[in-house]
Amino acid sequence: MKSTKEFVLKKGVKTSEYTPEVKAHLDIVRYMKNYQSDLTRKGKTIKDYRYSDEREWRYVPSYDTDCSMLLGSDNFKKMKEEVEVKIKPLRLEFEPNDIKYIILSKEEEIDEFLDILSKAKGRYAHKDVKRLNTRIITTAQIMTDF
Repeated sequence: MKSTKEFVLKKGVKTSEYTPEVKAHLDIVRYMKNYQSDLTRKGKTIKDYRYSDEREWRYVPSYDTDCSMLLGSDNFKKMKEEVEVKIKPLRLEFEPNDIKYIILSKEEEIDEFLDILSKAKGRYAHKDVKRLNTRIITTAQIMTDF
């Protein structure tokens, strides 16, 4: 069986030309992210940052999208801006009414979150943002109440 590196490094082959077997293999990589490593943002480095703590959802565009879906670290820096322009129209959009639950770790985080949420009022209807206040629940509540 070929390694992922062999699939990724095939020069001149467009993702639309990949076989279903190759796409299935690469899908594993496309949905993955680092578990833990150094994170540098705005010139500051956090050692051994745990990306898994972010609990984010990952949206992966289809293979027929007109941009490189897999970039090696050597290509990433030079192609990052080009790829960002191409994927901008593919953003996953949602409205406040699409949110069913907002799960926070601790009760102490609610006030800070409500402050952040109040800043979103300019982009969405006041009643929709206010309704989100009723959808906040903590992991402690889930553990004890359900």
